[in-house]
Amino acid sequence: MGSDVSIPAEYNSFGIGVDFGKKNIIVEVQFSNYPFVINNIIRSEVFCKSELELIPEYPVKLLIIITKAHKFPASNSTSYYEQAKGQIDFMLEHEIISMSIRLIGLTVSDGENVDAMWTNYSAERYSRNGTNSSQTFKIKTINDGIAKIIKN
Repeated sequence: MGSDVSIPAEYNSFGIGVDFGKKNIIVEVQFSNYPFVINNIIRSEVFCKSELELIPEYPVKLLIIITKAHKFPASNSTSYYEQAKGQIDFMLEHEIISMSIRLIGLTVSDGENVDAMWTNYSAERYSRNGTNSSQTFKIKTINDGIAKIIKN
């Protein structure tokens, strides 16, 4: 898949680019605030209905959204699969959107060891500066199906 697919200037109120694109497909990887999921869906719907070719000769036909399952702990305003599914279902039911969307929720099995990149940020909030290290974590489901991530 190609990355850094630019949005044409006449559509710049929807942003400057999509995460990935190939032929008729847009892929958005969404782990940030939940309003960005709605933006990704609505702008993709606009691109689809206007037959916009983000990739030359291929009008947008399909949106794939990849996000995490709710079981992973995060701040209150981050997006997750179950919430995105509810938003998509609502918009389809009320005929707000009609394009094809595939939603992928990332999850892991309980008790599984997971290798991940851990980032220590320089400030507790709103920091983009930090140091990365590769570490192994164990995933343990606790209250209400939410996972606890335990550093090995």
